[in-house]
Amino acid sequence: SDNGYKTIGITVCEGDARELGDYAIWKFVGLIPLLDPPRHDTKDTIASLHHACVSVKMITGDHSNVAKETARLVGLGTNIYTGEDMRNASQEVKKE
Repeated sequence: SDNGYKTIGITVCEGDARELGDYAIWKFVGLIPLLDPPRHDTKDTIASLHHACVSVKMITGDHSNVAKETARLVGLGTNIYTGEDMRNASQEVKKE
């Protein structure tokens, strides 16, 4: 996820997993890399807001590596704080 990719692991179950329950046997069959880039106009929109002296913050539930790449792509820099970082941060850091 260093480059902003998300990955989904794919497994299959022979038979009906709902019927087999805990006895279902799953087989890993592969990975699917995904990239969910920002809209084409997001970077310009954020630049316009910065020009108007509006402070823009991004909050996401993504992994910090995905957040960092997304923020870089839209011109928000790469100074990313995780949820835990923010919960433990001083008031000064939270105001940044």
